[in-house]
Amino acid sequence: MCGFCSVVTAIHRLKPCEHIICRSCKHTVIKFSEGRDQDPECLQCGASVISFEHSGASRCELKDVAEQAEKVYAEGKIPLLCATNDVTAGSLSTFWSYATATTTLECKALLELSMNEGKPACWDRMKAAAAGAMKAGNTLVLLTRDACPDLQGYAKESGGEDAFTAIFTADVAKEYTSFPGLDLDIGDVRDEFKVCVVSEFLEEDILDSGFYEWGPIPMDKCHLLVVTD
Repeated sequence: MCGFCSVVTAIHRLKPCEHIICRSCKHTVIKFSEGRDQDPECLQCGASVISFEHSGASRCELKDVAEQAEKVYAEGKIPLLCATNDVTAGSLSTFWSYATATTTLECKALLELSMNEGKPACWDRMKAAAAGAMKAGNTLVLLTRDACPDLQGYAKESGGEDAFTAIFTADVAKEYTSFPGLDLDIGDVRDEFKVCVVSEFLEEDILDSGFYEWGPIPMDKCHLLVVTD
């Protein structure tokens, strides 16, 4: 979703928004006007409206995903990773399951844990994974697979909203006091700590209006990184 004009889908069709890049030439910023009755064209390459991509999402190949995810985090957003097809989605999950310098939380398992032991048990598991990643200087990989667990809900209903918000704030101060309620002490939060979310839902599902509207993660703090192969 565009944080400026509230357009949800990746493609803007005659919507007034100046936060657009051309998918063909990648660099021209286009301004749409309210009163236009024809498809706009890129001033640089002449591409039609269907080639305009919202700048809140980006693409990369699987071989570059770790580097690109780190870049997204460095620019102040949590990378939300997905793919364009089922095969690549599976490969994406496998890649992050075995990636080095990561602490992986299998979030799909939290659905059953929530039913059996309640949401506080889910938040306890999330806290343990996050604290472990912070102490090791790892990337906390929230691996949701083909599920969409209410991570934010687990935290809110367990009194952990402030810590959860801090975890999803890429430019948060890397101090133990930034994460209240986690088992941390002075010097425990290493500067290398990062977060990413990995989903096996496809790009079209995530961009569908309402898919994340109910707030399982704070989408306004995320950047969609789509893996193409």
